[in-house]
Order: sequence, then structure tokens, then C-alpha cells
Amino acid sequence: MIMAKRLSAASKLITGLGGEQVRWTADMVTFKEDKIKLTGDCLSASAFLSYCGPFNYVMRQKMLIDDWKNDLVKREIPNKAEFKLD
Repeated sequence: MIMAKRLSAASKLITGLGGEQVRWTADMVTFKEDKIKLTGDCLSASAFLSYCGPFNYVMRQKMLIDDWKNDLVKREIPNKAEFKLD
């Protein structure tokens, strides 16, 4: 009786996790893309933390998005386009 319950629970678990394979496969594609863009993203984040502290939102937006992100694109350094300050 106990073994039947365990086998039933294991079967339900395996069935439930089988549906996760689709999501995991999609996540792997996203992770590969993110890995390529990691250098530019880390550069943007570290520049923001190092230089933007004393400035207001408008100036931070100008520095990060208008100046630094455009420079990354010009230098062909991969980075995510959707970096947000919010």
C-alpha cells in the first residue's frame, strides 16, 4: 500500500516536471543570448553605480541611455537594449 502511494506520487511528479521541459528549453535560449550580452550589461551597471549616484533621474537617463548605451552600440559591444532605471 505504501509503495503504491510512493509510485503514484513519483509518477505525478515526473508528469508535472515533463511540462517544465518546454519552459526550460526556452529559458536556455534566453540564457545563451543573455550570456553574450553580459559584458555590456555589466559595464552599464558598473558605470551607473560608479558615476550616477549624485545626479537626478533626468541626468542619469541622459548619461546612461543617451550617452553610454549609444557608445556601446557604436563600439559594437553586445548589451541589452531594455536597461531601465526604474
